[in-house]
Amino acid sequence: LAERFDGVNISTLGKLNPRLMRSLVQSDRLRCGSVELSEKIARYLRLRDEMLEDADKAERIDGPNSEFLSPLTDEDYYWLTHCQHMPEISPKEALYYLSYGARFPQVMAEVGSGSLKARCLASSSRPEAMDALADHLEGNGPLELYEGLEPKLKVQLLESTVVGARRNVRRRDEDDKRRIDDERDAQLSDEIMYGANGELASTRRSRLIVMGCGIGPANGIYRSAGGDQAGGGSETGRRQQQQPQQQRSPTYEKEAVWNHNRVTFVVYLTASGRYYVQYRLAVRQGHGMRVLYNSPAVVDASGAAGGGAAPPPPPPEMGWEVEGDDSSLDHERMMEVGSPPKFVGRIELENTAAAGNSTSTNTAFRQMTV
Repeated sequence: LAERFDGVNISTLGKLNPRLMRSLVQSDRLRCGSVELSEKIARYLRLRDEMLEDADKAERIDGPNSEFLSPLTDEDYYWLTHCQHMPEISPKEALYYLSYGARFPQVMAEVGSGSLKARCLASSSRPEAMDALADHLEGNGPLELYEGLEPKLKVQLLESTVVGARRNVRRRDEDDKRRIDDERDAQLSDEIMYGANGELASTRRSRLIVMGCGIGPANGIYRSAGGDQAGGGSETGRRQQQQPQQQRSPTYEKEAVWNHNRVTFVVYLTASGRYYVQYRLAVRQGHGMRVLYNSPAVVDASGAAGGGAAPPPPPPEMGWEVEGDDSSLDHERMMEVGSPPKFVGRIELENTAAAGNSTSTNTAFRQMTV
């Protein structure tokens, strides 16, 4: 039952007595998110109250439901809502837990960030919970749970709400600033990219297009830094020109502006095991290189990883991932890097058609990104 707890109907849980319910939520096999668990436990507690109130107590307690209706103790309430399996309370139920907790003063008297009161107050500072409280205070709807709280707890709730409102305003301002900065960086990067494409209109150098990347300035058209005309003033190109032709790996570059700094985004090929290769999208700042995204590994039939003379496989169009294990990426890094590219494709320009195609390529990219 614990392994499929998130899909269990509340009527099934309603047949469990408090001791059995405690054992269930404390099980190592429990599969249920904290917020969803808090909502299910709240429904379980309401169901208990309804069964006690809707029928004759003496008859029900002596009947088949007597085990279910055994009194809920402080210890039961403590373990049903323990921070080990319920570190986060649903904003929809935070006020209910505060109100219901009045029956269990020992539990509500606990202090610290892991206490039930602290978790409920933190959840009450979420926008959805604050909206419901604000509507009540403005006279737009009754909120009996709030009115039933003792005065001291009301003050603590309002204080937590004020702090949460300020935090939300700061977060919104930071998001707005980040959005404006991203739009400006993307605009400057597009101007740099269009100018570079115009300068390369008469060359045969292949290009790469990256789309749907979480880092806006990384999207766009990349120029080849290796191949038939790999020089072109590129640092990577100059290094590759000094190597034998069979040892050159395809590399594509795009100059841009990211986080207020002039950078170069690079897509390059690298070995991934003995028989596989993969492409990486990295950013070069100064003398350092930081990998942002990785393509799926593909079979190295050409022998490019070992210096083979055959053309290497093209970059995979889809299936790119953020560099690093998903479980190790914190919220701040995910906000910075965002989602991986949704599409990566190579653009081949032929001889004299290149000059005519350059303008159309830029125009096409503008249309695709609008």
